[in-house]
Amino acid sequence: MSDTSDRQPQAVNAFLAQKNIEISCTLVFEDESINYPQVRSVSMRGAQREMTGLLVAKGYAPAGRWSEATEDGDGFRECMRAFKPGPDAALFTVEFDGQAV
Repeated sequence: MSDTSDRQPQAVNAFLAQKNIEISCTLVFEDESINYPQVRSVSMRGAQREMTGLLVAKGYAPAGRWSEATEDGDGFRECMRAFKPGPDAALFTVEFDGQAV
């Protein structure tokens, strides 16, 4: 395993996707690593507020607004927003099968 003690927080793009009533979030970092935080909201607007709150609480600052949610013919909706790390940004811990990696 590599030493990660010198890692710095990175800019991140938050993608929200909705199919029917299920909403999922994918966080994509500059180094193309990903994280899948659990979304508890039942609306796209609520999920946007939830993920913005999560990232702001971790020290990230929004870099623009949420994009307009686009919808395809099957009812799949998606939107995204960029965030940049602030001076107090914390690293995200990715969990796989209940263990931090």
